[in-house]
Amino acid sequence: MSHDGEERIRGVRVVRPDQWSALPIQPPAGYWWRLTRRLSVAFLSALGVMASLAICSVTGARPPEWLISVALAAIVAPAVAVIILCVIAARPYKAERRLGYTTWPSVRELARV
Repeated sequence: MSHDGEERIRGVRVVRPDQWSALPIQPPAGYWWRLTRRLSVAFLSALGVMASLAICSVTGARPPEWLISVALAAIVAPAVAVIILCVIAARPYKAERRLGYTTWPSVRELARV
């Protein structure tokens, strides 16, 4: 890591969050990544609740239909929001890459650091 907090990965600088305010692309793609990460946790939590309800149904304890509908809506809502945020983030993500830096590094880029 260099002294100013940036790392070079195959020609693309990975910029830390404390330096995002000085970047030319605002809001940075990393901002949208943080939002999608939070919504992904909500999606996985709702998926866990739905799996629990499915197990209850298989064992004979039938949950009320409205509870299944609420759980399904709790899965669909964050999933749709994550998709929308990823579409919104595509433009700043590509613009950052064209300028030679990123605030949303890929898993492979993070593994090389």
